[in-house]
Amino acid sequence: MGTKNDVESKITDGFDAVLKKNSFEKTKVTDVIKVAGISHQTFYRYYVDKYDWAYKTTCAKFSAFELIYG
Repeated sequence: MGTKNDVESKITDGFDAVLKKNSFEKTKVTDVIKVAGISHQTFYRYYVDKYDWAYKTTCAKFSAFELIYG
């Protein structure tokens, strides 16, 4: 597989695509990995579940926001 950032980007892009069609509650990891083109094992190497992905992604975005705007 690619670098950590490449894989995380694939996962996030997969979530973005699936979330355009389904609510977060109805979104399944299986749907995301199909779109992202990765395996279950790869997803779970980075995240515990979809809630872990949401938490880590949100924290990263807020950290970037804080760096920019203080």
